[in-house]
Amino acid sequence: MKEPRFMIVDDSPFSVTLIEKMLQANGYNVVAKATNKNDMIKMFTEEKPDFVTMDLTMPEINGFESIKLLRTIDTNFKSVMISSLKDDELTEESKKLKINGYIQKPVKEDELINTIKSIINYDKNYYELLDEHQAVFKESFADAVNSMTRTTVSFKEKNAEEVKFSMGFAVTIGIIGTFPGRFFLDMSNETLTAFTKSITGQESEDSEEKAHFISEFANIVVGNACSLLNLTDKNYKFRLSSPTVFYGEELTVSTANLKTFMIVAETEFGEIIIGTSFSRGE
Repeated sequence: MKEPRFMIVDDSPFSVTLIEKMLQANGYNVVAKATNKNDMIKMFTEEKPDFVTMDLTMPEINGFESIKLLRTIDTNFKSVMISSLKDDELTEESKKLKINGYIQKPVKEDELINTIKSIINYDKNYYELLDEHQAVFKESFADAVNSMTRTTVSFKEKNAEEVKFSMGFAVTIGIIGTFPGRFFLDMSNETLTAFTKSITGQESEDSEEKAHFISEFANIVVGNACSLLNLTDKNYKFRLSSPTVFYGEELTVSTANLKTFMIVAETEFGEIIIGTSFSRGE
């Protein structure tokens, strides 16, 4: 994330000065200040700050309404609500509006700066996850195939929009943690039959047996991958939900409105599609 630019909104000039000094003392750049609605709109539109510290109680418009208003101008900013009032109802409303932090007055410098750092690190961790997770899942998948069948795997990218229907057997596993996600594995009946036979030495036509196999295999892949990611950054805190298996003809593949990264694993048994997606979880 680039060096953040700050805007302070508070109807008290004293509070504006106090927050500005705290931010500047810690190397943050304050590019805009406002003590009323009109100045807030004007300065926000002109400066497009990355962070807004927002007073909750103001004469013309409260802090929640102000955040909503500013988001009609630009949604690409983080927000910290600052108020002498703080209770469960207010913090819940803040969460509903996806405000990134809530601090009670009198503002303590360490609390303000730690809140800001936490928000910045949250962004940093999320984008690092998006950058690195595919390589980790590839490694986990290849290791699982190799250890079970003594065969190798190659990979190629796949456009998620091209995957509309399952090839026959699909399994999904929910990923629980700081950045919730989903793991998806899909292969044809023929591929699954050959894959299962390679490991068990028996060719099964029982769909339930094959469903149990693909479920356990997917659980191993995603479990090992998430373990590696947790070692990379303990803040991920990834855990898994139970696998859900679907099989049959013309099964629709849903990406659940998340950006899904698709990979095709080319194995000796046939192609296997791997899909992963993560959300910010805010």
